Amino acid sequence: MDIDGEQPGLSATEVACLAGGDRAALRTGLAMLYARGLLDADQRGRLERTGSSPRDGEPLERVLFAALVGRLHPGELPLKPRVRTALRDLRRRLERQGLLRRPWVRVVFPVVFVTVPGVATARIGAAGLLDPAAGLAVALAGVVVALWFVPRRTAAGSRVISRLRGRLAGALDQLDALRAGAPDGRLPAEAVGTVVAVHGATAVRRLFPTATRALLGHGRRDRVIGVDHAEEGPWTGAAKSEISSENPTSPF
Repeated sequence: MDIDGEQPGLSATEVACLAGGDRAALRTGLAMLYARGLLDADQRGRLERTGSSPRDGEPLERVLFAALVGRLHPGELPLKPRVRTALRDLRRRLERQGLLRRPWVRVVFPVVFVTVPGVATARIGAAGLLDPAAGLAVALAGVVVALWFVPRRTAAGSRVISRLRGRLAGALDQLDALRAGAPDGRLPAEAVGTVVAVHGATAVRRLFPTATRALLGHGRRDRVIGVDHAEEGPWTGAAKSEISSENPTSPF
């Protein structure tokens, strides 16, 4: 995807992560898999993979496909190490491109710009070397600068999302009309990914009404979350590792 020639190479899941974080990236990846006909959604909001891993899919798509062993609730996917690693890599690529701020920047810089000017002006003012009004202005300026570093997206990242939303304002209607006119109701996965990345849950509800509950994670979770798998026995880790390595659809 080429965004006005400024940020070439952003995938749909990267755009989703930039727009709404990890949850949006997962939603976009699942919507693309469903558009490819590689997911089955049941009435209880669970997903199950069908077919083979998409060779032309995005990296996060392939990771999600490999993680969907059996019927799972989408909320269970972020608990899987491979999915967490893929999401972390997604964020780091955006950080390297200057579109997302690193977490430490969002913490350290605001603290520095709030505390240092305030403490410095207080001490200088106490010594009678600075007018109180000027000291207050300096402290407020530090707060303003600190607020600049709080948002996830940088100014460049915000411009990318703003331009995409403007360019794709009518894309959801066009894609919905294309789905209605297609003989099999299928849609190109890349187009689905772009629209879902920008329009979020609204696009999923419009494009996949029968699978909305599963794709948005609104179903009931049947599995116990946070179980200590060490209690399953000493053979479990080796057995799971062997099963994973024998999985022909895994990209690892």
